Amino acid sequence: MKTDPVLASGGSAAVTSSTAPTSTVTSEASVAVPSRKILKPGDVDREKTCPLLLRVFTRAGGHHPIEEYQVRGKEPLQDELQIHTWRDATLRELTELIKEVREVARRREAKIGFAFVYPDKMGRNVIKEVGSTWGIGHSEDENKTLDELHFEVGDFLDVSLTIADAAELRAADAARSSNEPHGREFRHRDNRDRERGDRDRDNRERDFRRDNRERDRDVMRQRDSPSRSNRIRDSERDRERDRERDKEREATANRGREARFRT
Repeated sequence: MKTDPVLASGGSAAVTSSTAPTSTVTSEASVAVPSRKILKPGDVDREKTCPLLLRVFTRAGGHHPIEEYQVRGKEPLQDELQIHTWRDATLRELTELIKEVREVARRREAKIGFAFVYPDKMGRNVIKEVGSTWGIGHSEDENKTLDELHFEVGDFLDVSLTIADAAELRAADAARSSNEPHGREFRHRDNRDRERGDRDRDNRERDFRRDNRERDRDVMRQRDSPSRSNRIRDSERDRERDRERDKEREATANRGREARFRT
């Protein structure tokens, strides 16, 4: 089974902070949510509370069919991420962690849908959508916590990664502008995020072109090195031949002058 690289804050296998306990990551592309320093009403004291293990299953194009969760142990493990987090983690926190492992979630038009998978009264797993966020930008669900969404330990989190069309993007922008008190500020942040992403892409393309030019110059230099040395040798040989020819002409001229002097 193919697994994703282990991700954590700072690129290490564990997250260590002066304001948070050490959270060791596990296999299956585990990630850890960083702790907070200032607690708000309803927040969990992450320094004193042990994090829970959240099993996340991502899928491009939509949620997994519920049939894939009916047999215990036969979940879509190839799409699984394991996250150590707390019950007060928001959908935005989870989104940022998913973006580190799933490239499609980093796009501006990426829509990340969240759904809980849990057993009903009959013991069969059901799936319930609980909110959505955007890869870049804000949504009305992003500040909802797992606790507010009635998450229970043992529930699975199914995440759909879809690409919204232009009409849906315009509707989302309009909704953010009309419903959020600081819509202009959020739009500014969205533009800034897009500009930062474009700038990073341009820098990568520039570095790629520069590396290609340097590699081409190295290849041409190696290719021309033998011919250049051959030309140098040929020119030295021609100069030596010219010097010998001049010496012969000078010797012939001296012999002719000596013969005329004797006569």
